[in-house]
Amino acid sequence: MTKHKQKSALRFIGNLKFLSAKRRFEFYPPIFLMGAKVLKMDDDWNHVRLLLPLTWRSANSGGNMFGGYQASLADPIPALACCREFPGYRIVTKSLKIDFLRPGNSDLELKFDFDQAQKEVIREELKTNGQADPVF
Repeated sequence: MTKHKQKSALRFIGNLKFLSAKRRFEFYPPIFLMGAKVLKMDDDWNHVRLLLPLTWRSANSGGNMFGGYQASLADPIPALACCREFPGYRIVTKSLKIDFLRPGNSDLELKFDFDQAQKEVIREELKTNGQADPVF
């Protein structure tokens, strides 16, 4: 898909105002293809809960979820929350580290909480340095 078509598809999904923000997020192509579902999503993205199902597509030969599926779901959430909280800044994920404590042998739930104290630290770094490197 060309860059122009990608932007057009994302713009199209974003303009489906008859759908809730949660449903529009579920229709975002990478999220849709993973089959992820929004369990909870505050308008300000302070609290996000997503369900990532274990399916035939996401399971490896051992029946456990591929780590890439988990990483792909975790990657954009903090950046999207920061985009909402700090508009006008270029937001990117510089690195992603996941510690797999046990095999993902069932549906998984991603829990993201963006607390006010962390927002204030980021806000102060932006004010002082023009950039911030938070860790979530």
